[in-house]
Amino acid sequence: MTIPVDFGMASYDTPFPGNYADLAGALDGHGERVEGPAEVGPALERAIGVTEDGIPVMAEVPTSEETDRSRH
Repeated sequence: MTIPVDFGMASYDTPFPGNYADLAGALDGHGERVEGPAEVGPALERAIGVTEDGIPVMAEVPTSEETDRSRH
């Protein structure tokens, strides 16, 4: 006997809007939102410099929404 069950995954089915870089700043860390590919390298260089001072860093790099993925 098989019982069909739908285990929805929040990471695929639920939008998580917000600016997480701002959250890092609110927690005494350094947060930076990267908006384009050209910004990734410079943002990582800044992040490395900040972590060398003992401050945690959160680099937020939004990507396109993709919901057609394997859930297994």
